[in-house]
Amino acid sequence: MIVATKYINYDGIYICHPNIMAASDSDFQNIQVRRIIDKGTRLARQKALPFLQGEAEAEEGGIGSLIAALDTGIGAMKKDNECVDYNIAIALDQDISDGWVRGDVSIQPFSYMDNIALNIGLVKQA
Repeated sequence: MIVATKYINYDGIYICHPNIMAASDSDFQNIQVRRIIDKGTRLARQKALPFLQGEAEAEEGGIGSLIAALDTGIGAMKKDNECVDYNIAIALDQDISDGWVRGDVSIQPFSYMDNIALNIGLVKQA
């Protein structure tokens, strides 16, 4: 269950237990990571759509330009500190006789502290 919590002397809301319904082995078990992949997907789609029906040559306007456009979009996420790193892997020399350009975009999210456990106690003066 996701819980919005307010704390004394803390402006804003802290989201507790930001888990979402995902399989136990899923990369998308919490909101922070889900937001990163959602934004990456949206940016990749925005950058790739203008290339549909375009020539797939490696020159200007083709696969090379598609890679550069994706790099600009996903690269903005790294520049804005929204991800640790990313990789775009699309072969320039792939056979596209079936009309498909295939590749991978990988985004490395930041790690988050989900829980903090502190033992706080008093000590006797000597």
